[in-house]
Amino acid sequence: MSAEAGPEVIDGIVRTAHHEGAWGDVLPLLAVTDDHHLPRAVNLPTTADPEVLRAVVEAADAAHLWDDLLPVVVHLDDVHLAALAAMGETLPADVVQRMVLAVLPRRPMWGALATTLSRVPEAEQRALAARLVAADEADVPLVVDVLGSVPEAADLPLLAALRAHAEE
Repeated sequence: MSAEAGPEVIDGIVRTAHHEGAWGDVLPLLAVTDDHHLPRAVNLPTTADPEVLRAVVEAADAAHLWDDLLPVVVHLDDVHLAALAAMGETLPADVVQRMVLAVLPRRPMWGALATTLSRVPEAEQRALAARLVAADEADVPLVVDVLGSVPEAADLPLLAALRAHAEE
């Protein structure tokens, strides 16, 4: 997305992408957007809409575009992160599982993931832990090892809940 594009133009692209179901085409553009401009491109009123967020996550999952979407999450402001956390509670467990597992092989993202998770309210973190434990394909010990190796994750309620489950 162009650095010169104003918020109205970017919001128009977002609305069009949503209306046309074109998130699979738009998400790769985020991967080439400069980190300096990314917060402006993703923190728009339209992108906080739960229906839009759900469509973005579902498109990333269906088209295997987690590499394009996950780096964007660290640029979300508190309003958007709260909307994402709330929407995450209604996602199918297998989608949440794939999202978390997509981060595991990306060691440079672990600190960003932990920092992002630290902004998620404790109740939502514990709910995510329960969903990961309930997922048939979840490798809870692996998630515990990964998050446990990241200093930023030391105080996460999610990590504490997963550790408690792993010790059972």
